[in-house]
Amino acid sequence: MGKSIYSYDYYRIVPAGVDAEYDGIEPWYGTDAHNAKLPNNTKATVTIEATLPYGDGVGTNQKHSWSFPITIDNEEPHASNLKVTEAEGRYYLSLDVSDNQYVAAVVFYNIKNSEMLYGMQGFGEDKPGVTSHIKEYDITGFGETFGMIVHDYAGNSKMYTVTAKGNPDDYGTITPTNMLWTETFDNDWLPADWSIQSKGASVNTWYRDVEYTATVDADDDNQQDEWLISRTTDISGVDTEVHMVFDFYTTYWYTVEYKRCNLQVMASGDGGENWQEIWNLQKDAGAFSPPGLPRRPRSPSPKVPELRRPALRLCLHR
Repeated sequence: MGKSIYSYDYYRIVPAGVDAEYDGIEPWYGTDAHNAKLPNNTKATVTIEATLPYGDGVGTNQKHSWSFPITIDNEEPHASNLKVTEAEGRYYLSLDVSDNQYVAAVVFYNIKNSEMLYGMQGFGEDKPGVTSHIKEYDITGFGETFGMIVHDYAGNSKMYTVTAKGNPDDYGTITPTNMLWTETFDNDWLPADWSIQSKGASVNTWYRDVEYTATVDADDDNQQDEWLISRTTDISGVDTEVHMVFDFYTTYWYTVEYKRCNLQVMASGDGGENWQEIWNLQKDAGAFSPPGLPRRPRSPSPKVPELRRPALRLCLHR
């Protein structure tokens, strides 16, 4: 006895049975009592007062307001000393970033389609106005020209264009001149002349899910070695580059960040006797847009090696 039972929704918590209207907090736009904008770097204290929407409104409150300090910041952050280097086929960007208060993050994006590229450098500066250095951030696959945005914690940002001569573009649009074959998994499972091999201890192997996607579920208890092998294709008469373009869904943190599992694309020129890796999720995943979302579709297009034989097979290996 003596308990109060409360009900709640997204905006409020009230005693059960109370029918109370909710009024939102009016925004404050960084102005003084005369509605004039406060100068940049002005320190102020924001106080929010509230009253209960039932009873006498104030008398039963132990506290009906709270205050916190803020600093007005309408100044853009800056990047300087941008330097691109290359080592063993990988490209790296080093730079300095600064703000009158605190830099929040640097993110990268594809200039052609405005999609965000995988990777975000966050900051935890403990003093305002300092310069932070980013050393050799891996930008391999972002292309020879891409965009960069520096953000601060006040919502200010500044955009830059980065040039990295020779850097490959893993997310450029490929326009095929000759489509050898397409498989959407919409019809049969398995498709004709495709096969599955399970070489590990797990019972979780490839299947088609309700979205008609070739899927293999993770197994936290057993080692997985699951192969989904395509039909054989004769490319002996193809004189142009051959690419495999595919969409995939994955969990970024589980696969790329913590490396709990992997997905490889393999190619064989002898019908499946010998395989070579042409794409690796952990190494080549590249863009996730926005970065860190749990599941994102991507369309890589790894180049098939110069296997000018009549028995090309491709494989998705988990």
